[in-house]
Amino acid sequence: QYMGYQPSSIVIEMARSNDKKERKDDRKKFLTKLYENIRGEIDNYHYLLEELKNYDQYKEDKINPEKLFLYFIQEGKSLYSGNSLNIEDLETYEIDHIIPQILIKDDSIDNKALVFQEENQRKAANFVLPEEYRKMSIQEWWKHLLDNKLISHKKYNNLRRSYYRDEEIAGFINRQLVETRQITKHVANILQD
Repeated sequence: QYMGYQPSSIVIEMARSNDKKERKDDRKKFLTKLYENIRGEIDNYHYLLEELKNYDQYKEDKINPEKLFLYFIQEGKSLYSGNSLNIEDLETYEIDHIIPQILIKDDSIDNKALVFQEENQRKAANFVLPEEYRKMSIQEWWKHLLDNKLISHKKYNNLRRSYYRDEEIAGFINRQLVETRQITKHVANILQD
């Protein structure tokens, strides 16, 4: 409307990571395969496997797919306390950004945790998890999740982190500013063109 004519094409440049890209199965198949490989490692394996069979029904019931996925990769427990979650109450739980979005705009599964509302409120916008969330028994469970490929090294390290140096915080902010400047330049170029 502003240009007065339709563009012949639109190109969107996406930021890329250095990670090797692999095509993933849908989440249910991914989780089923993962669970089969770690059968003896999960305490409530049979219960979770039964719930996983109803994955498609939960999706049809309009349960938040991200919460559903986090529920299963966290073995049906809050990532901060290790306390059991009820799949029927998924909508009452909250997704928290482990590294707050005021530091980094990471909205990936690697930066998200399904937790009880009060745990999320307790953490608030702290850069790291409160000390009581990082007790040894929870860290052992996080290590179990890591060893069984339910969480990534990045997520594991961010959960365990006890502080950020001032330089790291400045680095987060500088990267966000650089990205914002680049986006602004792109928009200016689009408008100029």
